[in-house]
Amino acid sequence: MTGVFRGLFVGIDRYRDPTFQQLKYAGRDARVLHALFSDNLRGDLVLLQDDTATLSGLTAELVRLAQASGPDDVVVVTFSGHGTRSRELATHDADHLAFAETALPLSRFVDLVKGIRARLLVVVLDCCFSGSMISRAFYAPDDGVTARADEDVWKVLQSLNGEGRVFLGASASDEQAFESGQYGHGLLTHHLLQGLMGGHAVLNKEGQVSLPRLVTHVLDQVTSEESGARRRRQRPTFEGALSQISFPALVPGPRYAEVGDHQQPPPVNKDFMSLVAHGIPEQVAEMWRERVSKLNALQVDAINRGGLLRGCDVLVCAPTASGKTLVGELAAVFAAANGGKAVFLLPSRALVDEQYERFRAYETLGLRVVRATGGLRDQVGDLLTGAYQIGVVTYETFIGLLVAHPNLVERVRTLVVDEIQTMMLPDRGPRLELLLTRLRRDSNQGLPTPQLVGLSAVLGDPEKLAGWLGAELVLFTDRTVVLSEGVLGLDGSYRYRSHGADRPELADNEHQLVAACADAAEAAERVVAEALEKGERVLVFRATRFAARVLARRLANRLGLPPAASVLGSLPQDDLSRVGEVLRDCLTRGVAFHNSDLREIEQRTIVEDFRDPAGEIQVVVATTTLAQGVNLSADTVVLWELEHPGNPGRAYTVSEYKNMAGRAGRSRPGRAIVLSNGDVETERIWRDYINARPEIASSALLAPDIDLESLVLTVLRGFGDKPSGADSAADYLAWTFGAFQSRLSTLFPLDAVQAAVTSLRDGGFLIEAGNGFQVTPLGETVVRSGLHIPSAHTVVEVLTAVADTELTRMTLIGIAQLVTEVDDARFSRASVNWQAEYDSFARQLRRQDCAPAVVAALLGPRTKSGARIGRVRRALACKMWSVGQPMAAIEQALTLHMRPQDGTREPGPVAHAAQRIADVIGAVVDIALHVHSEADLGDLAQVLPWQLSLGIVKGLVPVARHLGRPVDREVYLRLAKEGLREATSVASADAARLLFCAGGVRSVAEALRVAAKAAVVEVSQPDLDDLIDVPED
Repeated sequence: MTGVFRGLFVGIDRYRDPTFQQLKYAGRDARVLHALFSDNLRGDLVLLQDDTATLSGLTAELVRLAQASGPDDVVVVTFSGHGTRSRELATHDADHLAFAETALPLSRFVDLVKGIRARLLVVVLDCCFSGSMISRAFYAPDDGVTARADEDVWKVLQSLNGEGRVFLGASASDEQAFESGQYGHGLLTHHLLQGLMGGHAVLNKEGQVSLPRLVTHVLDQVTSEESGARRRRQRPTFEGALSQISFPALVPGPRYAEVGDHQQPPPVNKDFMSLVAHGIPEQVAEMWRERVSKLNALQVDAINRGGLLRGCDVLVCAPTASGKTLVGELAAVFAAANGGKAVFLLPSRALVDEQYERFRAYETLGLRVVRATGGLRDQVGDLLTGAYQIGVVTYETFIGLLVAHPNLVERVRTLVVDEIQTMMLPDRGPRLELLLTRLRRDSNQGLPTPQLVGLSAVLGDPEKLAGWLGAELVLFTDRTVVLSEGVLGLDGSYRYRSHGADRPELADNEHQLVAACADAAEAAERVVAEALEKGERVLVFRATRFAARVLARRLANRLGLPPAASVLGSLPQDDLSRVGEVLRDCLTRGVAFHNSDLREIEQRTIVEDFRDPAGEIQVVVATTTLAQGVNLSADTVVLWELEHPGNPGRAYTVSEYKNMAGRAGRSRPGRAIVLSNGDVETERIWRDYINARPEIASSALLAPDIDLESLVLTVLRGFGDKPSGADSAADYLAWTFGAFQSRLSTLFPLDAVQAAVTSLRDGGFLIEAGNGFQVTPLGETVVRSGLHIPSAHTVVEVLTAVADTELTRMTLIGIAQLVTEVDDARFSRASVNWQAEYDSFARQLRRQDCAPAVVAALLGPRTKSGARIGRVRRALACKMWSVGQPMAAIEQALTLHMRPQDGTREPGPVAHAAQRIADVIGAVVDIALHVHSEADLGDLAQVLPWQLSLGIVKGLVPVARHLGRPVDREVYLRLAKEGLREATSVASADAARLLFCAGGVRSVAEALRVAAKAAVVEVSQPDLDDLIDVPED
């Protein structure tokens, strides 16, 4: 009796329809099975994967098998990929809107398999039909028509039953079929492979694989495993009649060696030294052990189950203080230590600075670390040339670089995106989503992509985001440190729940925390005092900057804390803003506040001291921006309001509340206390926040007011296919999370995208080129800078009304105020005499040589509202700041007509406004030169960003450029006041004078002189006119 072995191995990771979740190991299942059988058996073996596994291709192979097979043959058919709820096998070209026509119905598959003649027929389906997002099933809502009853699928498959016919299904009809990052396979396929190679108890006494034992092994092993982020089980399904068939164990050969499993190091444990076997240098493991002591369960799970150190894409979703950042650090250092490059993306400059300092500890091991935040001293050149091992970058900076240098990401082995839930926010979310869309789309097309490690707070539906990213989800919903969350009423009773650290949850407790209070201010004061008596540090959140200052003053006046003397000594002593003076007054009594009114050095000093266990500041009152952009913790967190400032009625989301509450209980058990004004509000807070689950994360692209033109321009410049046009942009947008989440590949219909392309062309952002469109220099500027199209339109319109000769400093600064991205309501307070202020501002703008068209755009009509007056205040503040005028003079000029608030005439955060204008002034200058191509700006384009950022006179810009360290503005002001207003005078200044200007800090004085000398040498270099003679004829 002779026969032929025939095998058909199908695996589909990548689907043509972008609404499919990309699988990670289905293709590998098929490749490894095909390789293992090919190493051991000659015959008819066919591999179909991805774009070859179409409906027609799979059907044709099954028909061919039926025609070619004979009664003595052995036939194995395996399928790894998506199943559908309407009971089809999803082939590569399946369309989720027409499964019946584009996928292979299970009944048709069974009919085709029935036609195969064989002594032994084995069919393995490593997919499921449950419709789960996290399994090998295409998820779609059950419409009651297409989804037949669960038992129907098994009735179909049972018809395969019979002598010599074996069917193995990955899970029961209502269960999920999981993929495993630990094994690199579908769970069913992994254990099938192990059994085929003779593993476990599958061998009979003759040393051959017994088919009954093999089936039993697979069923038992798969059933015993807990899989997925939520530790679920799947029960594989068996149909058929088992005879005592046996065969030699399959031996891995050269084909298997190319694609199959290789010897893996043992799983890591909580000892950092267990990482060494996985490729982490011993010195790094020692460093981590000294710093953190041991790995926690989240980090171990990310490595063992998530495949973090095997290059697998991973989404880590866990509460604050769970150790997520170290997961990203592990991945980045692993890539760098093994010859690759890692980029660590963060949402804010403050977080980049913090992570950069942490990574610099590895420079002693030979790892070069660079950072880029859009600032003046960025190491962008090193990032672009690849002269780094680890880059720490803000989202916006990396995306801006990537659209101009699309191959930038190709050099990156591991991309860590911290706070990846930022993708859901309306301001930063869309461009971050476009970046991640590129990775998903490139991967689907088989292009090389970096390992993606996403770090996220707890989300309402993390499986959906992980499914879109094609990442292994590592989900921890509880904290590693105990946190008590509760509500404090005016009667002083504290109702709370405690959870974390694997302790049994205390669901509803109540005790008298403080005495009854007259109002929330008294309640806050008493809670803070109670915490201080226990030796705790307290962080209080207020909704507005003004409210934070007022409460900080009250607490400073009443708590009787000792002064934060060393903090006061480390802060700048000159050039103080009025808010800065209030801060220092509070610090004399041990209390600080933190908000965006403060200068960067003031914010940083407060954070560093409060973070230090030996620090002097015991209480910080902060606005909610602290929770979003700075990593700071406390023993007790007090939340006063739960509504967004300036937007009454828009409550904080549960996720936003959890982010603030989670600042407590990091290194030791903590408390989060929400203040309530009465029983009704207490019940609402208890229901809607304390006991609520995070909302389902929604893509920012689903917002009804999404700026489609900005999206399309970004896609056409840096992400879409060539030729660029509406078709390529629409195709790219079909791969976004918004389209995936809505299950609409036509979320952005072609006609809407075409209308956007036409508008962009008419606006001068695109130009027709060949069969598509090319982004113009104007469009390049907009994409690189991140300006929204409406802002760019405004800038172009105003510049068109300006003459070449009117492009002055004041004109450019004034135009920059028209960009909506820099709007700041803090400068728009009403005046005591608004008409006098309007007239004086109009006169001053003209006096500063501001172009009439810009004066008109800034001032607008004479109205009392002050909405546009805020722009004028910002413009004049930025102008005064940029030429080195003292803060006191700037604030006095802006508040001449302003009514005091809490005893202070405070115009707005001048330094912050100047930095925001510094961020966009380059784009404004580029657009100005686009509109006025013959204009001569001299050196204004080069010096203005520096002057806006640092607030210094023009002559000191070359010194600042050559300084390798940041220097406080007061140093530059002293230099200017002493007459040292340019590089030559600084370079030749006597030592005592320079030391005085440096605030008595010798290292600063020496750095100033070195920088000044370098600037002098640079200026003395000849220019081109000096080197090339004038032509004689």
